[in-house]
Formats: sequence, C-alpha cells, structure tokens
Amino acid sequence: MLSSALPQVFTAAEAAAAGFGRNRLATRVTRGEWLALHRSVYCTAATWERADRRERAVLRARAAARCRTGAVLSHLSAAAAWG
Repeated sequence: MLSSALPQVFTAAEAAAAGFGRNRLATRVTRGEWLALHRSVYCTAATWERADRRERAVLRARAAARCRTGAVLSHLSAAAAWG
C-alpha cells in the first residue's frame, strides 16, 4: 500500500498495517517526508506544507485525539475542523 492510501493523520500502527515497518517509518521521518505530530502519530510533509495555520492546528488536534481511545475534538478544535 502506498503512503497516499494512509489517512491524512495516521498512527504508527496504521503505517505498519500499510507496509511501513518501524525502520521505514523512521527513515521517512528522518528524511522529512513524514512529520511526527504527536507521539506515534504522523502526517506527510506534503500535507503539512499545503496546510494553512488553521489547518495545521486541526492536524495537531486530530493527532492528539488519535492518542487516546474515545477522544474527540471539541470547542475551538472542533470549530476549526468544521470551518
């Protein structure tokens, strides 16, 4: 599976399921192809570069929400995500 098939914000587990093992993931982060938004949560550098200030805040919020089961966006993060 290609990295383009991964969600916009993805976990290390999702990357592994898509065929990107720990070493391949680390290589992409080291090369700057993927960015760590939160512990074990990533996005592609292209996604980050295309994002404006509001979209980057949403990416960070989604990454934080991915770190905890049942977490959701609320208040300002939800407002930004919904535009």
